[in-house]
Amino acid sequence: MWAQGFSEPGAGSDLASLRTSATLDGDHYLVNGQKIWTTEAGQSDWGFFLVRTDNTAKPQRGISMIVLDLKSPGVTVRAIPTINGECSTWEVFLEDVHVPKGQMIGAPGSGWDQGKFLLSNERTASSDIEKSWGDLKRIREIASQQRRNGRSVLDDPVFAARLQEAELMVQALEWSVLRVLLEAPSEHPVAARASVLKVRGSELQQRLNELMVQALGARSLRVYRRDEAFGDGFHANSLWPDYVPGVTADLLYQRALTIYGGAREVQKNIIAKLAFGL
Repeated sequence: MWAQGFSEPGAGSDLASLRTSATLDGDHYLVNGQKIWTTEAGQSDWGFFLVRTDNTAKPQRGISMIVLDLKSPGVTVRAIPTINGECSTWEVFLEDVHVPKGQMIGAPGSGWDQGKFLLSNERTASSDIEKSWGDLKRIREIASQQRRNGRSVLDDPVFAARLQEAELMVQALEWSVLRVLLEAPSEHPVAARASVLKVRGSELQQRLNELMVQALGARSLRVYRRDEAFGDGFHANSLWPDYVPGVTADLLYQRALTIYGGAREVQKNIIAKLAFGL
């Protein structure tokens, strides 16, 4: 498992202001600083981190990328409990961590370009088409079993229309992702298109989860984590069926979708600049 050490306290969407430092000391770098919102860092073996290796250069040009063993002396990983009752994000503290010189990716100062390349690919993938198709299937399963006013929620024409619209949006987004992956000709750079996919994909995932909560109705008022369906904390019965766990917990967590990986507002600025020259 690998973790991505980019964001810091005070340097989230504005990564150019990151302060974690890597100072060359013989054949090692000494790394000091803190990363935050590091997904699954507690379960990861290694991480790739953006660090500052030059304080005199332009902020972007003083950033490098290194990989380090998260079991190294000086690395402390601490969970951040989130509102949905889970701990998928972590803080990583780095104190005089010795990292071999050969574990720098590329030349010193090239980390900003590497980070931009990585994020362009991540933003294309973060549209998460497979999950969206899975969510649509799950919404139908829940709506077909939930009853309201003597009929299944799936038979409600208003809900059915919302579900149909969401499915068309997923289908349209999938074709847009495929155009980027296949490098179809475009007048706009790939970074701008990737940001469009990030904005559209994250908003659509939130919309699908809201539909799932609507299908669940009053049962959504009780928050069960998804993993409770497979443990001792949840026992399915006629009042709390096995499709309840995870729905509201996911809704709470997915408010972060339009923030992590590049906040929606920042993505719109990227689109405005790269696609339209504004």
